[in-house]
Amino acid sequence: MNIITYTTLYAIGSINEIKSFKKSLPIEDNFFDFKKIIPIPFELEGIYVKSSKEELRKLNDWRRDNWGTPGEGFVEKISEIYSRNEMALEIELSTPYGEPVYIIDKITTENSNLHFFVHHISCFGDEHIGFKSKEDKKINLICETVYDDHYEEQSYSIHQESLIGLQKSNIGYFQWEFLHNKNIGNHIIENLQNI
Repeated sequence: MNIITYTTLYAIGSINEIKSFKKSLPIEDNFFDFKKIIPIPFELEGIYVKSSKEELRKLNDWRRDNWGTPGEGFVEKISEIYSRNEMALEIELSTPYGEPVYIIDKITTENSNLHFFVHHISCFGDEHIGFKSKEDKKINLICETVYDDHYEEQSYSIHQESLIGLQKSNIGYFQWEFLHNKNIGNHIIENLQNI
């Protein structure tokens, strides 16, 4: 069974805003240090490989409850995309067993001067895309995969209100660049064209 999940964080802003944002991220040697975004409590900080199973379970439970995943993030890819006076930064992360949802929430909330897309593929193959404009307080789900009761037929659910919010944000080139490169993004594009 695959235990790895994939999350893409796509930030959009002015060239200076994105360069500043990139510098602020605790990424070194393809390792995204979640502890610098949401620190581990002191009493759990020293628990690692030589600890008992019970201590490791406590640490992993805390990480899952506070980060969304029991492990750190590995940066699969980081790239910059330019268009006139604006820029996008795309970071693809892999994590064990779950999306680092609380890490992503904190990053996007603390950087309210930027637009964000988030794309996630779970270890079961489920996908979703969310969007947060500068005006939004949180990431709004736009599209997600939906399966039938037997997990055989896959379809997509579009969240119309979030789709309209995306269209109103009018971020142009970067929106299409991001969506064209994601399987689930094509369903969003079709629906955007029909609004």
